[in-house]
Amino acid sequence: KAETATFVSLTRQLLDESVGREEEVEAEQEVRERIRSAGLQPSISFYNSILSKHARAGGVLSARAAWGRMEEAGVKPDVFSFNILLAALARECDVEGAWTELLQMKEAGLVPSEATWVSLITAHARRDRQSL
Repeated sequence: KAETATFVSLTRQLLDESVGREEEVEAEQEVRERIRSAGLQPSISFYNSILSKHARAGGVLSARAAWGRMEEAGVKPDVFSFNILLAALARECDVEGAWTELLQMKEAGLVPSEATWVSLITAHARRDRQSL
């Protein structure tokens, strides 16, 4: 677990130092290679860190691209993964997208958390505020 925490910390540091989305992807690849060269596999914590960074810096499209790389690596999203994406959708007032992700979360057998519902409510509130 200490090794995982170190790699997650390194991931955040490298991504914080990168400027554009292209550089972020390169930094992500570098960290993933370092993890594998240490004989480990990138964990869901690694991918959630990546998702979070992309969701905050590049929005939903960037987060979805990171999500795709996570799935390609065979890592299944957890409740935190979905909540990261839901929060990004809420920031962009994408109510329909948020509900679609909730359904995907349930189809994956995951139980929505309080943060899930907060994101859905936030998406509705922001959309409604925009229409005023």
